[in-house]
Amino acid sequence: MNKERGLLICTFFAVVLFTEIVAAAQSPTQIVTEVVKSTINSAVSVFGPVFEIGLGNYDTPDFLFAKVLLFLLLFLIINVVLKSFPKFGSNKGVCLIIAVVISLLSVRFISQNELTQGILLPYGTMGVAITTILPTLVFFYFLHVSNFGSAGRRLAWAFYAIIFLVLWSYKYAQIGEIMNTVYTITFLVFVVIFIFDRQIHYYFGMHELNVFVKGANQKTIAALQAEYLNIINVETPTANMRRNSIEAHLRRLGGNLP
Repeated sequence: MNKERGLLICTFFAVVLFTEIVAAAQSPTQIVTEVVKSTINSAVSVFGPVFEIGLGNYDTPDFLFAKVLLFLLLFLIINVVLKSFPKFGSNKGVCLIIAVVISLLSVRFISQNELTQGILLPYGTMGVAITTILPTLVFFYFLHVSNFGSAGRRLAWAFYAIIFLVLWSYKYAQIGEIMNTVYTITFLVFVVIFIFDRQIHYYFGMHELNVFVKGANQKTIAALQAEYLNIINVETPTANMRRNSIEAHLRRLGGNLP
């Protein structure tokens, strides 16, 4: 009986919703969009005055949104830092109050011009750098780990740079001056990589080799230290010679006596 009643109620609401959609001559997507927009506007109208009291005046909703995010970021960082202090870490309430006060004072008196030009600039720089460099890094890593020779890698870089240049030339007028400057520098980086391909490949190859050698040295150091401990109480000429040899070998490898 309860299931039938619940099914009847759900059917009723479904019919009402369908009738509203037909009457409004709108698709469900449009209705959901309007509901979301109205919800956001209602939230801004309700919580806007509250944020204005704490975070200061704001000219646009975007500025308010940026202030709220900056406040949350500062609050989390300051709270974590305060908890690491010996005198504050044990008192979470004090850490919370101090973090809120410092974050509010830091955000409240920031103007929109200061926020845009001084604070948000590094975040925009990070976004542009990641989106611009990441595809090139993937392509670079692919060529580095492949078995191509220097000529093959240079041919691949030339092909990559030509495609980049062609696509850029078609979008040059639409991109804007700032991004055109970024892409100009990126293209110059391609040229540098093309010219110094052999040296760059050798550098990263030596880095990987150094990592391997370091791991092998650590294994050797551990074995020598264990052997040194085994013969540390043996008082024979042979044991003394071996201990001296182990000490010299450890010094060459950068290890210490156990």
